[in-house]
Amino acid sequence: LKALPTPTSTADGRVVFELGALASGETDRVTITVKTDDNYVGQIINRAEVAGNETETDLNNNEDSAITQVEVVPASLGGNVFVDRDNDGTIDPKEPPLASVLITLRGTDFQGQAVDRVTQTGLDGTYHFDQLMPGQYMLMETQPNHLRDGKDTVGLVNNGLQESVVGFLAPDQFANDDRDADAIEGIELQGGDRGDGYNFGELADTTSKVDYVRPLFYR
Repeated sequence: LKALPTPTSTADGRVVFELGALASGETDRVTITVKTDDNYVGQIINRAEVAGNETETDLNNNEDSAITQVEVVPASLGGNVFVDRDNDGTIDPKEPPLASVLITLRGTDFQGQAVDRVTQTGLDGTYHFDQLMPGQYMLMETQPNHLRDGKDTVGLVNNGLQESVVGFLAPDQFANDDRDADAIEGIELQGGDRGDGYNFGELADTTSKVDYVRPLFYR
């Protein structure tokens, strides 16, 4: 096997190879692997040109070009809303899901465009945002009526090679209102990332029998 040639020069977007002597009808192949910037979207025109020391008799086959469309692989985010009966931040088998809870996604994509989307949880308590461009996002839950806020959970982002915790819980500004920030911030996504497990736990309201006993007054 013939060893791949080493480029003799690289400048101004041009890569030059010296292929050495080729017999009449002989061919050689050069493969160049390139990586675009993470924030590039559009078309790239690749051009190739060959030349030799001999006098050319046909100049029509010395150049070629091809267009490559560079697209961003979309990312996704999702999670669950549920009644966390033991308030441990983990979905247990007998903890019911909460449907029709409003979840808001806000942020800025890699091109500087503002993102503002909403969805509702399904019957199984799950929500999902598809077709997200790389960028930084936050998730916000609209607190369900008749429930108190429980523990929220920062999920995991899978980039195809590994999973890692991405994001942080928004600080609670009012400790005694039973409604924490209900937000997960700083979720940075790259193309193709799949985020899941961004969960919002809720606590059932508790009342005592005393709440239902009316005071008696005697005359």
